[in-house]
Parts: sequence; structure tokens; C-alpha cells
Amino acid sequence: MRYAAGPLAVAAYRYLALTAGVAVLLGGLWLIVGAWTLFRRTGQDPKPWKPTPEIVLGGPYRFTRNPMYLGLTCIQIGLGLALNNL
Repeated sequence: MRYAAGPLAVAAYRYLALTAGVAVLLGGLWLIVGAWTLFRRTGQDPKPWKPTPEIVLGGPYRFTRNPMYLGLTCIQIGLGLALNNL
């Protein structure tokens, strides 16, 4: 089976790419856990199709409107860096 494009390797020192990948991955996990904890503390349901009783403006929501989606994106980028395959 042929692919249109092969893996895109990070052109850096391996330990530097691994460290950056783990840092971005942990940042993504921090965003998701922070948002999830804040949702549970305020009695909200994290499912996006459920109505919300109040707007949350603290925690990671101070920086971004969708910290769970941003966290998942950071995890994906962090894995790509850590595994040397963007």
C-alpha cells in the first residue's frame, strides 16, 4: 500500500523534541482536567448538547473558550512531537 505522504520527522535533537512533546501533552492534560474539575465543582454537565445552568469564567476558561478541545489538540501535537511524527 502506498501513501501520498510519509511521516514528517521533527528536525531537532531527539531529546529536545521528546521534552517539548511531553510538555505540550501535559499542558493539554492540565487543560482538560482543569475544565472537567471546574465543571463538576459548579454542577455542570460537560456534554456540549446539555443546557448549562451558568457560564463558567474561571480556571482555564479565563484563557480559552473551549479548553477541552484545545487540550485534545495539545495532546495530539504533543504525541506527534514525542513520537517524532508530526
